[in-house]
Amino acid sequence: MKKTLISIVVLSMAIISLAFTACSGKKDSVSGSGTAKESVKKNEKSKGKANPESDFKVELNDDGTGIRILQYIGTSPNVIIPETIQGMTVLEVKPSFCINEEWMDSSGNKYRGNKTVKKIVFPDTITEFSGEYTERLGDLIALEYVKLPKHLKNKTYNKVSMIGPNEVTNEEPISFGGCIKLKEIIIPDEVEFEVMPYFGGCTSLKSIKIPASVNHFTNTFWGCSSLNEIIFPESATSYEFEGLRVFEETNLPIATQAKIKQFGYKYSF
Repeated sequence: MKKTLISIVVLSMAIISLAFTACSGKKDSVSGSGTAKESVKKNEKSKGKANPESDFKVELNDDGTGIRILQYIGTSPNVIIPETIQGMTVLEVKPSFCINEEWMDSSGNKYRGNKTVKKIVFPDTITEFSGEYTERLGDLIALEYVKLPKHLKNKTYNKVSMIGPNEVTNEEPISFGGCIKLKEIIIPDEVEFEVMPYFGGCTSLKSIKIPASVNHFTNTFWGCSSLNEIIFPESATSYEFEGLRVFEETNLPIATQAKIKQFGYKYSF
């Protein structure tokens, strides 16, 4: 009788132990699944979901092979351009696509830009910023983050001016001038820029990487008072510098200034 009772107790404890182990395993499995789902959600959030097609005014590009973005008409401060609209690939965008308002400052100066857009992500399908040199990404005064497309091939805008009876064509780079809150811009190594985009007055920009294709700077970083890091490609040996204020009013360390001097820069910081 005593042996039987002991056997029953041992058997009961074994059953309870197995049940607990099974429940514990089930709980761990659910917990692991939940963690995986949360990780996926975080990745999706960091990648960003494209805005709906209805947020953009578009037209067919010149050769009829894809879409050109004309204007952003949405209300979200985050502008993530989709790769396709109406079943066609987005290939071009007008740099002025976010400029939707005009205002005047206390001194009577007029500006055209945007006060709400904080983030712009261009899909890698875009190969061209199309438009006249006056149509820029500048004066987006709330803009904090930009990711450019890696297949962007246009190099400069053409600016036509009259000097006496002669018409002269100058080259103007893509401009982010006046984006006073711009903190981060991602410029993929694959872009083809002969002239570095213009960031004059981007007082919140702290760091930037120079693509290998760049060989020319205008007054590129004039007034970027927070800029304290410029990452040049290892292959860089010299650059062309146009204008006296390419790096004026920046916050670059002495070692960086010395390196820039070695690239052929002769002016002040």
